[in-house]
Amino acid sequence: MEKIIYIEARKNYGAWVYYPACPQSELFAEIAKAKTLSIDTIKFIEKLGYKVERKAEEPLGWSK
Repeated sequence: MEKIIYIEARKNYGAWVYYPACPQSELFAEIAKAKTLSIDTIKFIEKLGYKVERKAEEPLGWSK
């Protein structure tokens, strides 16, 4: 069984920021005492055997 967590990438003042996008990634952010996941934190998560996948982005202005 593969362990997968999801993150959402957003640009914030020109820099990419990674937000948790599932309960497991939210737990990792809580452990890191942060609202976002840094690249270093993501690397540690991968070392624990998790696959980190980016949630699909919707184009700006897209309405359903």
